[in-house]
Amino acid sequence: MQKISVLLLAVLLIFSLLGCAGSPDPSESPADIANEYIGEDLSELISVIGQPDSTQYQDSCEIVDAQDGFLYYDGFTIITCKTDDEEIVQSVRAE
Repeated sequence: MQKISVLLLAVLLIFSLLGCAGSPDPSESPADIANEYIGEDLSELISVIGQPDSTQYQDSCEIVDAQDGFLYYDGFTIITCKTDDEEIVQSVRAE
């Protein structure tokens, strides 16, 4: 009986930890969340904070065959580096 109780408690603990994993802190602003994604693929960030209000792209002055992306949100801008293969978050600029 004691083994079943211990096993049940272990299972409950695992489910409670899984329920919290990957959920953004509701007190964090979208700009704070975006800062956590610097160096990561843009698609991952957009899945968390949603689509930008508008975007702008220009040829990169640092990388050949790449573009600098500017994704405008309410109160902040995300700057990315876009190549044929990926788009990586470079920085977040508050407005």
